[in-house]
Amino acid sequence: MKKIYAGFLVLVAFLIGNVAMAQGTNARISGKVTDSKGAALTGATVLVQNGSTGFKTGTVVNTEGNYDLRELPLGGPYTVSVSFVGYQENKRTEIMLSLGDHLTLDVQLKDGNELAAIVVTANSLKARTDRLGSALAITGKTIATIEDGDVVISFNFRTRNFSSIYTIIISNFKIIF
Repeated sequence: MKKIYAGFLVLVAFLIGNVAMAQGTNARISGKVTDSKGAALTGATVLVQNGSTGFKTGTVVNTEGNYDLRELPLGGPYTVSVSFVGYQENKRTEIMLSLGDHLTLDVQLKDGNELAAIVVTANSLKARTDRLGSALAITGKTIATIEDGDVVISFNFRTRNFSSIYTIIISNFKIIF
């Protein structure tokens, strides 16, 4: 009898745990994106924005044309924008989400205008260290020789570490009070 009672308690605990986990505090928007012929538009972009909070998120449509945006904060108004190259953008506005909502939003994109040519021009600015940052370009050669009056300290950075360079500099400079 005790085994049956213990088994019953485990079953009840399991069921209560599953029900508690199913209670979400957020909402979800999912759907399918197709073209005018009903073919899936793989790679289309779905963006969701909450107009009152500024919350933004997005996803890309999978190979079957489906998208799924989970854990969206409650409230609204939300704007859902679906776009794909060569098609007109589709916007749905004033969408409100309540506790546990699962909104299915299927979108069919219409053929857009022909794509215009894009001209890419190069920038003539070349990365020149003597013109970026401060007016003096400091290189390895500049640092390798430090002059202090008649004393010239020269060392090889490839064979020395920071502590040995520090020791050389400190031992060759005089402190004047």
